[in-house]
Amino acid sequence: MEGDPDPLELEQSCREALDAGDMRACVYLGAVLAERGEVDRAIALFRHVMECPESEHVARAALSVGSLLSERPGCEVAAEAAYRDAIAAGDSSAWRALGGLLARQPDRVLDAEVAYHKAAAAGDVAVHVDLANLLAEQRLRKGDAESAYRKAAAGGNSKGWTGIGWLLAQQPGREREAEHAYREAIEDGERQAWINLAVLLSEQPGREAEAEELCRAAIANGEPTAGRTLGWLLARQPGREREAVQAYRDAVAAGDRGAWLELGMLLVGHGARADAEHALREATADGDGLAWNNLGWMLVDERGREHEAEAALRSAIAAGYEPARTNLGWLLRRQRGREDEAEAVYREAIAASAASDGIPGATGSTSPWSNLGALLSRQRGREADAEAAYRDAIATGDSSAWLELGWFTERRGRRAEAEAAYRQAIAAGHAEAGLRLGLLLTRQGRRGPEVEESYRLAMQGAQADVASLAALRLASRLERKRDRAGARACYEFAIERGSDRTVERASLKLTRLLVQQGKRSGASAAFKAAAQAAVRRAGKR
Repeated sequence: MEGDPDPLELEQSCREALDAGDMRACVYLGAVLAERGEVDRAIALFRHVMECPESEHVARAALSVGSLLSERPGCEVAAEAAYRDAIAAGDSSAWRALGGLLARQPDRVLDAEVAYHKAAAAGDVAVHVDLANLLAEQRLRKGDAESAYRKAAAGGNSKGWTGIGWLLAQQPGREREAEHAYREAIEDGERQAWINLAVLLSEQPGREAEAEELCRAAIANGEPTAGRTLGWLLARQPGREREAVQAYRDAVAAGDRGAWLELGMLLVGHGARADAEHALREATADGDGLAWNNLGWMLVDERGREHEAEAALRSAIAAGYEPARTNLGWLLRRQRGREDEAEAVYREAIAASAASDGIPGATGSTSPWSNLGALLSRQRGREADAEAAYRDAIATGDSSAWLELGWFTERRGRRAEAEAAYRQAIAAGHAEAGLRLGLLLTRQGRRGPEVEESYRLAMQGAQADVASLAALRLASRLERKRDRAGARACYEFAIERGSDRTVERASLKLTRLLVQQGKRSGASAAFKAAAQAAVRRAGKR
C-alpha cells in the first residue's frame, strides 16, 4: 500500500538500532523476518534478546519463539520451554499459549488444563473458551465445559455463547437453551452462530424454512461457509437437489473451495458421475486427503479405472488420510493375484494408530481388522487367522464385526455362536443383523415371534437393500398367517426401498396377493411396476 515502509529500508533501520544496543529493535526486526517467512533468522534474533536477562523485552521475545516453534512438528519441547521462559519473565499471557500447545498433545491434557486455569487466574477472560473446548472433548466433563463457556460469555466473549449453544445442542431436551445461546451470540455479532443455529433448526421438524432463512442471512453477512451449509440443508430436502447443487456452486464462486468436496459427494449420490469427478478433482487440488479418498472410492466401481482409483487412494494416504489404507486394501483384494498386497495394506492400516472410521464425509472404510478377516476367510487354511481378525476388530471397538463374525461362524455350522454374534450386533445398534438372525432362526425351524421381530428390526435399518429383503421375508410369513394387510404393507415397503431385483420380486408377489383379494386395478399397477423393474434390470446387464 502507498505509504508503507520499504521492507529493506525497515530492516536496515532496525539493524542500525540493534547495533546501538536497542533490544526493542531486535524484537521488531524478528517480527519483520517472521512475517516474511524467514523463521530461522527471526528465532535467532529473538534468542539473542533472551540471552540478555536485563532487557525488558525478554518476555516478548520468548513468547515469539514459542509461537514460531509451536507451528513446527517435533519442536513441542522447545516451544514449551520458550513459553515457560516468557512466563518466568513476567508475561502471564504465555499461560494461554502454553495451554494451546499442550492441548494438542494427547498425553498432556491435564497439563493444558492447569495452564488454562493459570491464564484465567491472571485475568485472561478469553481463555475460558479454550478451557471449555478442552473440557468438552472429555466425556465426563460436559458440566465443567458448560461452566467455562458461561464464564466466557459473562465476561463479554461472544464465543462463549456459541460454545454453550454447541454443547447444549448435543444434549437431548436442551435444544431450546441451545437456540437461546446461539441467538445471544448472534446479537453479539458472532457470525458462526448463524450457521450453528441453522443446523440446529434443520434437525427440528417444521423449522427447515427458518434454517434456510438463517443460512441466506449469513451469506448476505459474508459468513464464508454459509453457502456450503445452505447446500447441505437443501440436499437433505427431497426435490431440492438442483437448488443444493447451485448453492454449492455459488459457495465455490464466493471463494469457499471446501464446497467442492460436498458438491462432489452430492453429485455422486445422484448418479452425475462426470460432474462429481470434476468437483472431487477440484477438491483434491488443495491436497485434501478426504477428497482423494472419496474420488478413489468413486472410481473403484468403474471398470477399467482401477489404476486411477488406486492412485487416488495412495494420494489420500500420502496426504495423511489414514482410513484410505483400508479402502485401498479393499480395492486390491478384488483384483486376482493381489491378495498379499491387500493383506499388507490392511496390516499397515492396523499398525497406524491414527486409522479411524466414521470421519465426517468419508466414503468406504470400515475397520481394517474386519476387512482383513474378510480377506483371510476366503483363503484356504486361514480360517483361524480370519476369526482372530474379527475378534480383534470387536476388541478395538468395531461393533459391526459382530455381524461379520456371525456370518463367518454360521457358514461353518457353528449356529449357536452365530446367533450370539448376531444378537451382539443388534445390541450394538446394527439393525441389519436382524435379517441375518431371522434367516438363521428360520433355517433352524424356529417359528416364534422372535423371527418376525428380527425382520422388523432389519426394516428399521439404514441399509435400504437389507431393509427391503427383510420386508419380503416378513411379508411371506404374514401371508401364511393370513395377515394380508400386513403382508401388503411389507411388499409396498420393499417396492419403495428395494433394488430393481427386489422391486420386481415384491411387485409380482403383491400382484398375486391383490388378485386373490379381487383388487384388479391395484394388481394391474403392481404388475406394471414389476415389468418396469425387469426392463431396468435388463438395461443394466
